[in-house]
Amino acid sequence: MSTMLNDDKEILVDFINESNEALEKTELVLLGLEENLAAGGDVDENDINSIFRTFHSIKGSAGFIGLVSMNQLTHEAETLLDNIRKGKTDLKKAHIDIFLEVSDTLMMMMNHLHENFTEEGFPGDIDELKGRIVRLIDDSTADKGKTKPAQKSEKKKSKKTEPAPRKNGDGTEAKVTDAMLDALISPEMVKQFVVDASELLDGMEQDLLALEKAPDNMELIESVFRNMHSLKGNAGFFNYGDISQVCHRAETFLDLVRSGKARAEANQISLILQVLDFLRSAIENLDAGKPAVISGKIGLLDLMTEVLSLEEAEASSEEKTASEERPEKAAAEQEPDETNKKSASREEKTESVSPKKTEAKTQASNAKKTRSSISDVIRVDVEKLNKLMNLVGEIVISESMVSHNPDLRALEMESVEKSISYLQKNVRELQELATAMRMIPLSGLFGKMKRLIRDLATKNNKKIDLIINGGETEVDRSVLEHISDPLVHILRNSADHGIEAPAAREEKGKPGTGRIELSAKQVGGEIWIIVEDDGNGLNREKILKKALEKGLISENDMDMADEKVWNLIFQPGFSTADKVSDISGRGVGMDVVVRNVEKIRGRVEVDSTQGQGTRVNLRIPLTTAIVDGMLMRVEETIYAIPTLDIKESLQVGEQNVVDLMDGQEVIKIRERLIPILRLHELHELSFKAKPLSEGIVVVTEKGAQGIGFLVDEILGQQQLVIKPLPEYLGNIKGVSGCAVLGNGEICLILDLSNLIKMVEVP
Repeated sequence: MSTMLNDDKEILVDFINESNEALEKTELVLLGLEENLAAGGDVDENDINSIFRTFHSIKGSAGFIGLVSMNQLTHEAETLLDNIRKGKTDLKKAHIDIFLEVSDTLMMMMNHLHENFTEEGFPGDIDELKGRIVRLIDDSTADKGKTKPAQKSEKKKSKKTEPAPRKNGDGTEAKVTDAMLDALISPEMVKQFVVDASELLDGMEQDLLALEKAPDNMELIESVFRNMHSLKGNAGFFNYGDISQVCHRAETFLDLVRSGKARAEANQISLILQVLDFLRSAIENLDAGKPAVISGKIGLLDLMTEVLSLEEAEASSEEKTASEERPEKAAAEQEPDETNKKSASREEKTESVSPKKTEAKTQASNAKKTRSSISDVIRVDVEKLNKLMNLVGEIVISESMVSHNPDLRALEMESVEKSISYLQKNVRELQELATAMRMIPLSGLFGKMKRLIRDLATKNNKKIDLIINGGETEVDRSVLEHISDPLVHILRNSADHGIEAPAAREEKGKPGTGRIELSAKQVGGEIWIIVEDDGNGLNREKILKKALEKGLISENDMDMADEKVWNLIFQPGFSTADKVSDISGRGVGMDVVVRNVEKIRGRVEVDSTQGQGTRVNLRIPLTTAIVDGMLMRVEETIYAIPTLDIKESLQVGEQNVVDLMDGQEVIKIRERLIPILRLHELHELSFKAKPLSEGIVVVTEKGAQGIGFLVDEILGQQQLVIKPLPEYLGNIKGVSGCAVLGNGEICLILDLSNLIKMVEVP
């Protein structure tokens, strides 16, 4: 390796970041080329030239820095691309596949470089990949009668230097698969996996110990199942085959227990606890930098099959054997629950370019400085942005304490009021600027979904077009983290359950290629992320039948409105799938969607027409840190509602009150029925009933549903920094958080989504 890497790491870091950005764009161009090629369209020369420039630039920079393997790999890819753009080779799907693999390999090499500042020790088989590219070059040019001797010699060289295959802990051959390349796993991601897995194992252990004393406690069973399912999905994403296989076998038993087909007896619980010990040892190996291999995995799987006596376990033994013999296929079929984590794995750092000693270094430095001055962009560590946002929140609270200080108010001095007004203006601008700095366009996350849909369509032998609109829409980074998993679940269900096979679509008179549209737009203070497909749609009768079997509804509810029927799919464990697959079908996922969205005060809306398609709308706030709220007093307690959710406030007359048979209070405003919720009674603030006419009704709206709150007084509007409820307060019904007011009092922020569910009018 060149001594330059030791003398000047700044250039290397800059090279890594710029290359990663270019490779992400190149992947989207390649996917677009693949779609165009499949549709029979012409190859755009601009796209080929764009990909060529990316590889050419990386090759030149890698050669300058002294990265030999990277330079040679991009050289071969560049040669194949050059043949294509000069018309010597016709572009085929095999070429796009190899270019995607080269792009993924380069990004993995960039992660390795970022951690080690050397390409030595990179686990990927670069020689094997180069050999396949050379063979493509030879095959394509041979068809044109232009075989190149130099390339043949290179081909022979690559065969000679091909290393011996690496081995897994059980002796099976380990290969660098497409799924591994797709994952682009960095050391930071592995560390996070270890932390998450340890927490999941700890939670399962406590729940299993409690389950031993209460074997019929379904909440404990559901909790263990969800945690095991999450660990399996995470392990599948990282291609930790041993962990994933063991989790899948344990998950199968837990699924039978929660469905009532089996019972969690003491010996089964002991076995699952033993499984946790094996899994924990694999996690500890990872934490120590060793492979995630479970010693004695085969014996453990056989023991679980024998003790549990599960027909499903024996039926899956063939699948287990096949996956061990063909690890590349098993890795490709792992559940893609967390594909979207790739978009959050590249944390941007601040870099600078220092003066160089040699003429070549000086030129490189000057070129980078020129590019920086043109773009006027610097990279800032995300942790620093988070600290800035927290500090701004504290400043907002401090400003509120000053502006609402009763001693200052009592002075009634014009100069003080002007100073406070000026302070409020500057604090608001600071808060808006800090929020804007954390805003990230959705294009990065949306771009990753293209690869997800492509892989799912290939696996299921379907043809699916993913149409993306509104990728330039920006959301707060914290919001992005919460919607990544829900978006993957929704898209996976659309591709797996929604879109039919080509033959089935043609029988219905539809095009053979299904269509999924992923779009985003800003509506007021919300971001709407919409996933719409032209597939099967939801089956109302099937959903109602399943809900009736699970006891979620009664016979009297069979004529409920469509909107309420669609919401049943978000119940934990609810699934109408005829069979369980490694993609979906266990009833896990859609309840996760609702939980994650509601954590950030969002809402999920579903609309579907059987045979025509389904539309899922995620309505999420722009930011979750600071919100404009309307303060209300009920007895001695102060509540707040986000201003954007308030429709109106009014005093109600007796003529507006409607009585319902179930005792629910409802008012009629402009021919619309609005249910009333008394916070006095909900939180037991007062046991003295008062007529609606003696208070003020604040009418709020969340989605298509509205609700009115009876309050004693409206105190005014104020910016609120949302804080979680202190642990000593416990879980307060209908409250999502709290805020500190200027006078030091605590204000409770109402959770409209859950409160509306409590008083919905049929």
